[in-house]
Amino acid sequence: MHLLKRITFTLFCIAMLVLAIASLLDNLTGEPGTSETVYHSIPFAAMWGVLTVCALIYIFRRKLWKLPATMMIHLALALIFLGALVTHIWGEQGRMHIREHESSDVIEHEDSNDQRLPFSVHLESFEIIYYQSTSSPKDYVSKIVFEEGGKEEKVTVSMNNIARYRNYRFYQSAYDDDLHGSILIVTRDPWGIGLTYSG
Repeated sequence: MHLLKRITFTLFCIAMLVLAIASLLDNLTGEPGTSETVYHSIPFAAMWGVLTVCALIYIFRRKLWKLPATMMIHLALALIFLGALVTHIWGEQGRMHIREHESSDVIEHEDSNDQRLPFSVHLESFEIIYYQSTSSPKDYVSKIVFEEGGKEEKVTVSMNNIARYRNYRFYQSAYDDDLHGSILIVTRDPWGIGLTYSG
């Protein structure tokens, strides 16, 4: 029992450390895809799987249903793993490249397959915001417009601001060298994200 407890606690600490590092890398590099790559990796999913199984075994062996708060923590791990599994199987991710004053409805996937969205995205402007009196970038900002059926919705996407539209999430990823184009990471995962956040 003590070994099972140690394994579960160690895996939990490793998982939290990996999550923290992946999020930190997103902020430092300005590349939201960094954490997405970690979250979708086979080793990370396997670790969550082992952690979940250990946690569930621990629940039953220690009869934790008599301790609701402790049991909820262990069940939350299982829910987070289920959310990650749903994301891995059914989640979508790609990238969209748009030039200023142009529109696109195409997402490029890693396997070179293009996917068309049921709406288009227009890039009004892109800018880099610098720290005061320095040439160090503080933020990358894309002002975009979702266009669908004659209706428009204006939003701003930046390093710390995700845009959401029709279950799609848009992250600021990169930009063109001439500063007149933006590259966005586009994901769609309504069920996996919901399960993970619930956990």
